[in-house]
Amino acid sequence: MSVLLYAPVSKPIRERYQHEIEKLVPREEIETYRTKEDLSSRLRLPRKDIALAVLIATNKKKFLEIFSLCELLGDLRIILLLSDRKEDTIFEGHRLRPRFLGYADSDLKVVAPVLKNMLSVGIESGNLPERSGDPAWVKKESVNAGADLVNSHSAKVT
Repeated sequence: MSVLLYAPVSKPIRERYQHEIEKLVPREEIETYRTKEDLSSRLRLPRKDIALAVLIATNKKKFLEIFSLCELLGDLRIILLLSDRKEDTIFEGHRLRPRFLGYADSDLKVVAPVLKNMLSVGIESGNLPERSGDPAWVKKESVNAGADLVNSHSAKVT
C-alpha cells in the first residue's frame, strides 16, 4: 500500500518529511509529488493501493491548489498540514475532511505517531495488508507510542 506525499516545498524540507514516513513505510511505497498537476494525474488513476495521503500546504496558494483537488481527494484518508493557524484557513482545511489537521511548521514528531496509528488502524480493519517480517512497516505494539506527544500539542484531530 502506498502513502502519497504532496510536498511542494524545497528539497531539504521534502526529504525531512519523506524520512519520517520512511521510518514507517518502505521507501518504494511512498509516492512523492511536488506539483498539483502530478498529484492530480495520480489521483485520476486507480487508487486501491493508496493507504493515505500526507498533504503539505506551505502557503495559501499551495492550500488552494490542494483544495482544488477536493473532488479527487474525496474518499482518501488525509493528513493535512496547513501553513498557518488562521481561523479561515483551519475552517477551509476541515472542508477536505482530513483525519488529522496540523501545521507545516510543527515538529515532525507530532505527525509520526498519527501516521503510525492511521496505518495500524488500516491493517487491523483489513484495509491494508499486514507486513509481518518487514521491520519498516508499522508494528501493532507500537501504535500508542507517542500518543502523549500528540495529545500535548494543539493540532486538531478529526
